[in-house]
Amino acid sequence: MPHGTPDWGLVGPKSTVYGLDDLGEHAARMGSPHLWDRRGDVVHQTDFSVGLGVWYAFWWGPPAYVCLFTEWARSGAFCVKLVTDGDVTHPVGLRAYLPMPRIAGMGLEYSFSTRSTHLYWQWLMEWHIGTDEYRGFVRWDLSNNRLEYRGADHNWHVFATDVFWEDSNYILNTGKLVVDTSLWQYARFLLNDQTYPMAGWAVEHTVVLVGNWFVLRIYLYAPNLIYAEGYVDSVIVTQNEP
Repeated sequence: MPHGTPDWGLVGPKSTVYGLDDLGEHAARMGSPHLWDRRGDVVHQTDFSVGLGVWYAFWWGPPAYVCLFTEWARSGAFCVKLVTDGDVTHPVGLRAYLPMPRIAGMGLEYSFSTRSTHLYWQWLMEWHIGTDEYRGFVRWDLSNNRLEYRGADHNWHVFATDVFWEDSNYILNTGKLVVDTSLWQYARFLLNDQTYPMAGWAVEHTVVLVGNWFVLRIYLYAPNLIYAEGYVDSVIVTQNEP
């Protein structure tokens, strides 16, 4: 029976193996962390195999810290371990400043663990364009099993409930926030096997001092007096999201 196509073209069957007509699949098989949702063009991706790279560790003070860790990685040899400082108002996480992209649909994806000691995991993309600051901001409220977005009114709004999770250090979850930057509206949020449409909901907008930069933030919050551990891996930033 014919088995697909040769590597050098899309015609001509083979009898022992199957060919590929999708170079995205080829990249995945070669070890790319871009496996879960392949829409959009990759601007940046990392599995932390060569360190933190463009990502800055963010915490308020001891006993909180951020470091590379070798035990719970989703891809490659390393993930990033985050430890909170026991203050519910202090996030711990990662932050990156990238060159300002063209105004097109943008996505932020990462994989992470969930524990009973976690309060929120957050996704934040922030654009400073002249005197305008736009912020696409979603959080998973683990204590209430719900997803929330930050609206144009600067308040949190629930858009999904009964979002349950596994209490484990293993990196069992992947979430991706997509913002339509042509309209400055949310497009969708993906969490594991679920997609939550968000079209028509405006992102947060503030008038600020003149600037021109693009910032990404990954944050973990924990309750007061809880020194929670969380793990992050396989961070992917995309543009030209459909």
